[in-house]
Amino acid sequence: CRSQNTLQPGLKEKIAMFCHVAPDKVISVYDCTSIYRVPLLLESQNIIPFFTERLGLEMKSPPAQSLLSQWELLAERHENVKDEVKIALVGKYTKFEDSYMSVTKALRHAALSESKLLTIVWIDSANLEDEMLETDAPAYYEAWKKLSSCSGVLVPGGFGVRGVEGKVAAVKWARERMVPYLGVCLGLQTGVIEFARNVLGWQDAHSQEFAPGTTHPVIIEMPEHNN
Repeated sequence: CRSQNTLQPGLKEKIAMFCHVAPDKVISVYDCTSIYRVPLLLESQNIIPFFTERLGLEMKSPPAQSLLSQWELLAERHENVKDEVKIALVGKYTKFEDSYMSVTKALRHAALSESKLLTIVWIDSANLEDEMLETDAPAYYEAWKKLSSCSGVLVPGGFGVRGVEGKVAAVKWARERMVPYLGVCLGLQTGVIEFARNVLGWQDAHSQEFAPGTTHPVIIEMPEHNN
């Protein structure tokens, strides 16, 4: 039963009566300080033995106490981290943050494992491109100001050519300043493109997808996908 506060015995009995279940089968899932507290809350109300018996499950042994202890440490760490780390997420769809849900969740768990309080700095990759300086200078300078404030850069996947040069610019900024960089999918491709252009000297290095006529196709399309 979801609630803001823990259910008192009298209210549990009333719910049990109207739902035709025993009072000890009314599980109180009240608001916790974080989502990591919920499994511990459920375990404290003996939900594992209940489902084991109710569903006829064969459990040779209950979850190891060490596992629950580790989970409790995780919950405490989540609530007490104060050392901030700012990571720039340079993408095309930053107005729709749910587009990068799997990436942001992975970042948050990675930061948590290092006892860091993660702050994601969202940057539209198109705003880092030189053309933006002429069409919208404030957006251009703001994007570069945000990038310069970060301790790491992550460029996720995406589709189409829009914003690609901005991603390449972010890669170049990170490489030259030895700022940690992680490229995922298209982000890895732009990393290869930037290195080929600015380290190997292949000025027109690009992906065949975006520049079919390039003399240095450092990223090629997979024939088996095209067929």
